[in-house]
Amino acid sequence: MRKNLWLLILVALSILMGVQVVRVFVNTLVYAFGERFGQTLAAVPALFVFLSPFLVLLLARLTSPRNLLLVGVGGLAIVRLIMQISRDINANMIFAGLAIVLALIVLVAALHWLSSTDAARRKVFAQGIVLGLILEIAVHGAFLTWDYVWQPGIVPLITALVVSGLALVALWQLRGEAHPDQEPSFGAVRPLIALGAFFMLELLFLQNMAFVTSSGLTSLEVGLVVVLIGNALGLWMLDWFPAQSVIVRVIGVLILTVAAALLPIMSGLLVVVLVIVGQGIALGLLPSMLGGLTNAAPRTGISRTTTAVSLGSLLFALLTILYYISGLITLPFTYTLLPPVAGIAMLLAAFTPAVPSTSKSPNWRLLAVPAALLIVPLALYVTRPTLPTSTENTDSFRMVNYNIHQGISYWGWVDLEAVAQVIEAQNPALVNLQEISRGWLIAGSVDNAEWLSRRLNMPFVYAPGHDYQFGNMILSRLPIVDWSWERLPLKDVPLGRALIRATLDLGEGRTLNVINTHLSAYATTESRIPQVEALLANWNNAPYTLISGDMNAHPEDADTAMFAAAGLTSAQDVAGDPAALTFSSVDQYERIDYIYATAELSFADFVIPQTQASDHLPLAVTVITR
Repeated sequence: MRKNLWLLILVALSILMGVQVVRVFVNTLVYAFGERFGQTLAAVPALFVFLSPFLVLLLARLTSPRNLLLVGVGGLAIVRLIMQISRDINANMIFAGLAIVLALIVLVAALHWLSSTDAARRKVFAQGIVLGLILEIAVHGAFLTWDYVWQPGIVPLITALVVSGLALVALWQLRGEAHPDQEPSFGAVRPLIALGAFFMLELLFLQNMAFVTSSGLTSLEVGLVVVLIGNALGLWMLDWFPAQSVIVRVIGVLILTVAAALLPIMSGLLVVVLVIVGQGIALGLLPSMLGGLTNAAPRTGISRTTTAVSLGSLLFALLTILYYISGLITLPFTYTLLPPVAGIAMLLAAFTPAVPSTSKSPNWRLLAVPAALLIVPLALYVTRPTLPTSTENTDSFRMVNYNIHQGISYWGWVDLEAVAQVIEAQNPALVNLQEISRGWLIAGSVDNAEWLSRRLNMPFVYAPGHDYQFGNMILSRLPIVDWSWERLPLKDVPLGRALIRATLDLGEGRTLNVINTHLSAYATTESRIPQVEALLANWNNAPYTLISGDMNAHPEDADTAMFAAAGLTSAQDVAGDPAALTFSSVDQYERIDYIYATAELSFADFVIPQTQASDHLPLAVTVITR
């Protein structure tokens, strides 16, 4: 019994650390490596890392699977702790890649070990995976989705010490476990390949509280509650679902596939329902994925388990990379096709006999964990600040326009605090932001909108651009009385674009229209002209209007000239230095960010603060309304 408890803890903490290092690795690979050397070249280290389970075939010649397990878990805990101390983005990318390699080697060795244990141990292993996801999302939520691995300070460091230290203690407690060198046939371990699809769906959707918050059109604390409810249902399904017939399990996978197909394109209450139902089914399939790990007809070696895990890891990498790269490269299919493909891949588990359950009722002690962790969203609710608005002193106010690069610095570090300080230094009443990430895995699964709103103590409205996880937002201390958003036409580029419009109360019966947008990058002027036409049509010559954004156009371009031709005034041209550049933040070589106004408004004190908190530089100006 005690050994099972330490096994549960070890698996849970390994999953917790594993999820964190995956988020760090994919983020640094895209932004610290890919944006410097090319995203195509970034595929090389990605493939090396996610195919690393094949290293076990070589390592097994040098040492035993038991030693691989011990060294792998210990190494993972130590490397994760080093990442907390390191503040070097390139070093942390290497450490994160190494940590994933260690985690995958551990997974191979652990699954190989499960083949020689009893059904109870395999069930504990499945419970440990779920518990790890639960603990990870609770910690993720406690830090408002900005992972503590990115943050300096004593609290993040103590958290990392506790997690790594407890993992090492659990490893020590299990050090004497026997580990026979045997495994079942490849046909028996084939369902392990579905783990790749499982983790893709978990990290992008089902276990992503920022995704639930943004697509569910709800608050951060409600998003966390929804995820924890899905986890509780999944814990119950661990016992119920595997005991059902193959037909029931197949129907369940088909329901999961439909949910996966709808999640990227739907919003509102339906997303909440799909996440809870989909999570229950996905977690309920875990015992079936492990069902082939029996000691029946054992064979010497570790190659079959290695191959299955390697294929699952490759499946995760391919599905995830293609999901995000489809926003940069026009592929013969859309990104929305990939989640249901992951769902279909889960059929590998549906046809597998599950680990026999030794209990006819769910483990209520485990179910108490997500129930107890509801204290985290409760704390988020209690500590949510009262966001003030005021119509005082609205004859003039400070405004900031900023493409924040999803809260990622020029060098690739996820640093929302740096972004907040840049904005805060201008003391703005109005902030228009572009490239807001609300759950993108490649941006650290952070909810930029919720985090910045709380940190700056400013209400916000948000509109999706490409999907509900990537878009634009308006923060305002002036009361927001109405708002709307509109998708912009696309031509020759796949990444979706939109505008968001808000009506602000200036007091004394006066209102101000604000439009914020982000036009297509890596596109021709001819591709952006229809977007500018749609934007100007949305404006419809309304007086007292501000229009700003990352236009991805130069001052001499035809699409830029359309704003002046419509009678709009550029803040930089009338109140700043027209020759100043806004991109990139380190070596400026172009001006592509703008703030415009109608004739009733005027500008003063325009500045472009020098900062590397994003790859763009922010624009700040005083708007005079009388």
